[in-house]
Amino acid sequence: MSALAEAAPGPELAATLAAIDLNAVNGYARVVVMRAWQRQVSWASCQS
Repeated sequence: MSALAEAAPGPELAATLAAIDLNAVNGYARVVVMRAWQRQVSWASCQS
């Protein structure tokens, strides 16, 4: 999960996040995944 926490937003992170089953993730790992999603969303919203 530390790699996900440090991953830069972009196409690679999008692919990684798309492959994660949130139903299988719990506890602090879910927080890490949601933070990564937020980074990705922020990055995507600036790509106009």
